[in-house]
Amino acid sequence: MDETGRKIKDEEIVSIIREILSGECSCYGYKKVTAHLRVLYKIKINKKKVYRLMRENGLLKPVNRKHAHRRRVDDRKVGRPNQMWATDIKYGYIAGKGRTFYIINYIDVFTRELVGSYADYSINSKKAVRALDKAIKDRGIDPLGLILRSDNGSQYISENFAEYCKIKGIYHEFTHVRCPEENGHIEAYHGILEEELLSRSEFDSLEEARAALLDWEDFYNNRRLHWGLKLKTPKRHIKNMLKKLKK
Repeated sequence: MDETGRKIKDEEIVSIIREILSGECSCYGYKKVTAHLRVLYKIKINKKKVYRLMRENGLLKPVNRKHAHRRRVDDRKVGRPNQMWATDIKYGYIAGKGRTFYIINYIDVFTRELVGSYADYSINSKKAVRALDKAIKDRGIDPLGLILRSDNGSQYISENFAEYCKIKGIYHEFTHVRCPEENGHIEAYHGILEEELLSRSEFDSLEEARAALLDWEDFYNNRRLHWGLKLKTPKRHIKNMLKKLKK
């Protein structure tokens, strides 16, 4: 039933589920669909019923077995935004040009927000610094004491990148060689990016890819539900946290 107490027929619920899955939430499983129905459509429904309706109508997301029981290294306790960011570089493909392109991303480990991103046919240390500097300015934060975790890629171990972090007072820490699980949050983000955008898109140009990534960033930060945030969006998570701090 909805918030007014009106009983909703199964056919109507299935129609709404199809609408949810036809848009930017096409990768949602039954648990996220349940949360979506409750929060955005104000429908009082449990996940067992949503599972049944989706199963009966062929709407269940295929189970991806290869990520089962993945273990992450979480050796830092992060309790606030802008305490720790994580970064890495992901590649994509421009079908119209027959070329690989690269995306450098920065995420906030606490809020799961994508705070900075830049795409180009190559990413050198100067571009990595420029993307980080833009993320800091866009957030309007003092980076002094910010922890930044990365792998040992050439962009990150460069003198240029090290000098920028030193000047800004950023504590730059590195994962061990061949230990991507030590940067689990950005690895998880890149898995989501691949599954929900890159593998489903065919770009004709770098400009088209950049536009799609910009739209994706808006969806990811403002509307996509996150398991790590108890099925809230980063935007909602931050609002809830600020309310608690005001009390």
